[in-house]
Amino acid sequence: MLKLNENLSIVRNYYTQLETYHKFGISNETSVREAFKNLLEYCCKKTNLQFVAEYSIENFLKGSKIIVDGAFFDFFKIPHGYWEAKDTADDLYKEIQAKFQKGYPSDNII
Repeated sequence: MLKLNENLSIVRNYYTQLETYHKFGISNETSVREAFKNLLEYCCKKTNLQFVAEYSIENFLKGSKIIVDGAFFDFFKIPHGYWEAKDTADDLYKEIQAKFQKGYPSDNII
């Protein structure tokens, strides 16, 4: 079972990282996604999943590869979810629609 204090600590670290980025005027997706990636890696370790950043998926329908920002796998290499980072300046609805049109997974996305 996950320890409450440890879990709160990692969430506090996430927000501390975001505050630091904000102080330096940094809000772009490439920079701020590192803070969330750290949080996801921690959660995966605690739940016996493996986090893989920049995971490539073969898109057979479009004849190309898709690279998600992250994927979560169990011991049997079965994917349990995918992560696509966005920042607050993005129009989330438009971004989601564009990703789906390119053939990105539409289930188990965070």
